[in-house]
Amino acid sequence: MRGFFANSKGALTVFVTLLLIPAILASGTAVDLSRIYTARSIIEDANQLAANAVLSQYDALANELYGLFGVTGEDPQLAEMINEYVEISIFGGNRNEKGIGTFQLFYGSKFGESEILFEKDKNLKNSDVLRRQIEEYMKFRGPVVISREFLGALEKNTLGEDMEIIADKLAVDEFMREISDKYKELYNAVLEADKCKSKVGTGSFGSVSASLTAIKEQFIDLKSCYESRENAPEGSDEQKKYAEKCEGILEKIRQLTSGGSPRLNTWTDGKRNSAGAWVPGRWTIQNTTVVGLSGNITNAKNNAENFKEKFEAVAGIAAELDSMKSSLNAKIDSLENKLKNADGNPFGELFDRYREAANYDATPLAQKYKTAGNQYIEEVKNMIDGVKYRDRENDSAEGFSVSDLAGADMTAAQKAAYFADFLDVTYHLPPGFIKFSGLDDSGIETPGWEENGRFFKILQALLNGSAGKTINFDGSENIEKKDAEKKQRDITENFLKLIEEAYNSQKNEPEGAKYINAKKTPAADFDISEIFGLYNLAIEKGLTDVFSDPEKYLKSAADYILLLAYDTSMFSNYATGKPVGTAEKSIAGIPFGPDVNYFYQSEWEYIYNQSSDAGENLEAVKKLLFALRLVCNYISVFEISEIADMISSVQEAFSDLPLVGVELGEYARLAFAAAESVLDLAALRGGYRVPLIKKSGEWVFFPGMDLLDMAKNIDGGAYKSGTSYCTYMIYFFLGDGRFDGGDLLVERTAQLIEWNMINYKSKIGADEIKMAGEHKKAGGFCLDKLKTDFAITTAVDMKMLFLSAPFAQKGINGIIPPKTTRFAVTDYRGY
Repeated sequence: MRGFFANSKGALTVFVTLLLIPAILASGTAVDLSRIYTARSIIEDANQLAANAVLSQYDALANELYGLFGVTGEDPQLAEMINEYVEISIFGGNRNEKGIGTFQLFYGSKFGESEILFEKDKNLKNSDVLRRQIEEYMKFRGPVVISREFLGALEKNTLGEDMEIIADKLAVDEFMREISDKYKELYNAVLEADKCKSKVGTGSFGSVSASLTAIKEQFIDLKSCYESRENAPEGSDEQKKYAEKCEGILEKIRQLTSGGSPRLNTWTDGKRNSAGAWVPGRWTIQNTTVVGLSGNITNAKNNAENFKEKFEAVAGIAAELDSMKSSLNAKIDSLENKLKNADGNPFGELFDRYREAANYDATPLAQKYKTAGNQYIEEVKNMIDGVKYRDRENDSAEGFSVSDLAGADMTAAQKAAYFADFLDVTYHLPPGFIKFSGLDDSGIETPGWEENGRFFKILQALLNGSAGKTINFDGSENIEKKDAEKKQRDITENFLKLIEEAYNSQKNEPEGAKYINAKKTPAADFDISEIFGLYNLAIEKGLTDVFSDPEKYLKSAADYILLLAYDTSMFSNYATGKPVGTAEKSIAGIPFGPDVNYFYQSEWEYIYNQSSDAGENLEAVKKLLFALRLVCNYISVFEISEIADMISSVQEAFSDLPLVGVELGEYARLAFAAAESVLDLAALRGGYRVPLIKKSGEWVFFPGMDLLDMAKNIDGGAYKSGTSYCTYMIYFFLGDGRFDGGDLLVERTAQLIEWNMINYKSKIGADEIKMAGEHKKAGGFCLDKLKTDFAITTAVDMKMLFLSAPFAQKGINGIIPPKTTRFAVTDYRGY
């Protein structure tokens, strides 16, 4: 054994060497692979540091002003900065001055330039991106902003209940106006029907008289001609001439009776010509159509029958009127029942006036009038059927009927010779047509028609006015000799003109820019005729619904409530900085002013209305604000005793015409609510607060005060508590269905941010001309240049230390390993 080991010298060395060869190959390869893994890890860390560095290069101004993050993707120094960060992270300095450790790891390796690629459409112009950043910014701030202004102002609000009652009350007023119009329609229909005597009698039947007159003229000529024929020598040319003329006249009588075309005009006597032949007499033909007596009788009867429609119209309108009054009483009952369950009755004695205005029964009177009128028409028609051409002195004597005249012959000529001088071509209209008022043709009152007469006088007064008292808006009285209703209406309308003037005195003049791109449009003044339409506008816009159920609207606005909170705390409105000198800041702590806010004092209004004209935006909100205050003040005005007393005086002044009195009184009441609303509008726009529903101690305008002076010089002491302009505007946003989902809010918010960034960076100072110049420049600020999502990629060709050695490059079984291995590391980042 000892000999065996003595003879095996060197074998162990060979054996170990054989084992070390594959071990070296494996360990060398493992070293290269571990270097790659380590290098990848180092580059990943370097990319992350570089990405963090990119994120830190956000636009500081956009972040400071609006809390937004975005990198200017077009920055030419950005790529150079990324390479520098990567180089420093990997090498600790310039890669050409490598340290020992980094030299061993990246020995012989080749680096590519790091690349940054921004994601397409991932920028602050993208609505989804901008919305996400806004919501992130406001998620802790927004609820405080909304709840403080919105819910606080609506605490213990009863507007929903009040609005239901007021809506019913206004429905009653509107229905009464419709009834008033129906009374006027009835009056005009009565006046038309009262023309029966002139239209049916002396009107359409006058054409019958005209036909008989024309026939009489022919009979006079016929008598003369017949007598001449009888006196002429038998068989003579003269006798022949007169015989032909008699026949011609008879033909004309037949034509004037039956009608036809052509019409006979001028007669030319017959005579012998130069050759001795007889040339018969003839009529000159006129190419016009004559209706004739028969046609005129038929037309007159038809017209008389058609006139019955006038009486039918009177009866129909009267039936509609009574039906409307029945509905009015139902509405009044419903309103009164609701008030029994409500807190008090602000309408007081108004219900008695309502019912008094609806106590006329027109249908029986109209039916009586219709029956009498139709009876008269039938009498006229019967009379015309018996029209005859007769002896004036002897009605019973035989005359010519219409059929006799249509077939007139020489017998008629002979007969005419005996009584033509005594013919009467007129007819006698039947007596007894009675007008609606009960007056006959002579203006004498007819017994049994007294009730019609009283009702007709009411209709006359409704349309034509009457003498009486009028009440000025300072409570003083006037005595008018005539047309008191018109004078009272003029008093109210003159007051409304003052309201219009006061409203238009509230100019839309923000301290910031008034236009974008200097495109000016003329401002339109408010027309007083729009005032009462604004009440309906408030209802249509759903403003009162927001007040009635605020929690419901807050829930429905969940998708965009944070956007709304952002807009209403980042931008200014017309009340910003008011009263004069009040300093205000955005939620980001930036003071509001023209230096930053291009549309300073009209930004909320732009978001709401989106016109490039700030005046138009302010006017749109101004109208809505006035409309809402009109609704609220109309609810409150019934509790103001000074105004209620004056309205009662107006209605009492027209106690003989309660329908008119109620209408004029409520017209005046609405005008007082409008006057108070104008003052509220001025106060809110001046930065003061106005209670939503006013109590008697909070009412400002009373009869006799100077509205214009008060509108121009708002007393801030009268407006210390209540709801602010800002809160009202939040109501508008929540109630407007256009903003559901918030897409419009994001779009308009982005536009304002861009304008404000340009305004501030370019030191424009809200100058429209300078802004127009900036818009013409290429490469100006735009939110789509602020990128939010990107990828950084660094590629390395890693040199293999072991596998690049000469012995490894000889290969094994023809397989030569690569000297370098390429890998790329990408890191994705975004805000």
